[in-house]
Amino acid sequence: MTEEIQYIKIDISSDEMEATLTIKLPHNSPLPDVNEVMRAIRSNDIKAEIFEAKVREMIDNRVFHEPVVIARGTSPIPSKHGKIELLYIAQEKESDTDARVDHHERMTIKTVAKGDEIARIHPPVQGKEGMTVTGKIISPGTGKEKILKNGKNTEFSSHDKNLLLSSENGAVRFIENNKITVDPVMNIRGDVDYSVGNIDFTGALIIQGNVLSGFKVKAAGSIQIDGTVEDCEIDAGGDIIVNSCSGKTKGTLKSGGEIRVNFAVNHNLQAYGNITVTKYLMNCRTQSDGKVMVTGPKGIIVGGETIGARGIETQIAGNNEGTKTVLAVGFSSEIRQKLIMLDIEQTRNIKSLGTVNQALKRISRIAIIKKDLTSEMKEQIRELIKTREAIEERIAQLTNEQESILRGSDPTQNSYVSVKATVFPGVTIRFPNAQRMIREPISNAKFIIMNSMISLASAV
Repeated sequence: MTEEIQYIKIDISSDEMEATLTIKLPHNSPLPDVNEVMRAIRSNDIKAEIFEAKVREMIDNRVFHEPVVIARGTSPIPSKHGKIELLYIAQEKESDTDARVDHHERMTIKTVAKGDEIARIHPPVQGKEGMTVTGKIISPGTGKEKILKNGKNTEFSSHDKNLLLSSENGAVRFIENNKITVDPVMNIRGDVDYSVGNIDFTGALIIQGNVLSGFKVKAAGSIQIDGTVEDCEIDAGGDIIVNSCSGKTKGTLKSGGEIRVNFAVNHNLQAYGNITVTKYLMNCRTQSDGKVMVTGPKGIIVGGETIGARGIETQIAGNNEGTKTVLAVGFSSEIRQKLIMLDIEQTRNIKSLGTVNQALKRISRIAIIKKDLTSEMKEQIRELIKTREAIEERIAQLTNEQESILRGSDPTQNSYVSVKATVFPGVTIRFPNAQRMIREPISNAKFIIMNSMISLASAV
């Protein structure tokens, strides 16, 4: 039962995590009885600890007509999800005593020896319940387990089911669904040239030289190239780590993981994961289903077409000469491929429709001249009209499919183009349903989609 005292007002916050007391008495009134006030507070369904010292302080100091917090709920401690700790990376950092090394700039395949610890699964940690001031229990939630699968040449420790070990020497590689494998490593101590020939290897490759024009290098795992990649084909199931790419637009890097390179000129780069460039991309066709990031302090993208499904980051885009440069986001390789195939079919249908219409016009001219048509020509007209209707129906279907794909590839899902220094005229910013051509230099620019339009925000 609530004990009502006219000069006391108890308020509970909307989230029920705080209770405040207001004493409504004239300042020259006799001091209220502390015990009486405490009884009134407790009768208001407050289950949390009441700050009695704070109540006494209010009365002694005549804090009237001013709400004061006299009870607080207990916030829950959220449960933590399980996680996977990559031990071989941690070991590498611990073993490197040179404090000047920037590990973000290191570009090497991660190798392990037989018996090395690769990863550890940390189970979820259960949190602690909270309670509102009115005694309602607040759940801490439930932590989700993280699943790690052992792939080729890995095994879980017989002494610790959460510890993944390498069962062979090799290079660590992640594949889909949190599976880790260790690939055997082939080391080429020099250039890939006529003395070596094309390479197709089931593991990981380390090439301590250049890959010359015209050669093909393929590996099921990752590929590391310490020199320059010329106009050749590099295809890796894992990451591709290259010092530099320089060619005449015929060279291709295709990665099932990430690509990391210092700079690339006149090259084609395609990655399922992120593409990270230290210095510059020049006249390249670059496509990532993650992000394209040019990370150096003078990093620049100029010329060509750069596509990052999730985002593009660079210091500079374009140049003073107005070189045509396209920066596109929101397009995954799968979406682009679907749109290309639909466009090819649509072009073919439009051409066929033109041919059918020309045939109908030709027969119409004959009918005008002869003023009569044979039964064969009438049948031909009926077939042409039927064909035209079928083509027009298919054109409409393809148009709807294209529009549906573009609507489904929602560019508002955190896709952006960030240019921290300057974006120059000649650059085109492109989202699936909108594009913007840069007419004047813009500094510190972040392009995003708002209300179906490209908007400008600060890049920093």
